[in-house]
Amino acid sequence: MVGFAELIGGVPLVLVHLIGLVLLLLLARWGYGKRGIAFALFALVAASVIGLLTAQIFWSGELFELGVSNDVEIVP
Repeated sequence: MVGFAELIGGVPLVLVHLIGLVLLLLLARWGYGKRGIAFALFALVAASVIGLLTAQIFWSGELFELGVSNDVEIVP
């Protein structure tokens, strides 16, 4: 299950971050010049941190401890 979860959850997550970063960098550079690169990086990091914190809350602080032998109750 751990390998399956990484393939289904981790790989698409990394791909979406890379695609989002490239699109943000291109559009921000075009719209704001060199200052846009910093805006794009900040936007990606901020969105990722918000998503990570939300997931940590949702899985009771055990997001990175999910596995075969871990019994985590998902909080509704």
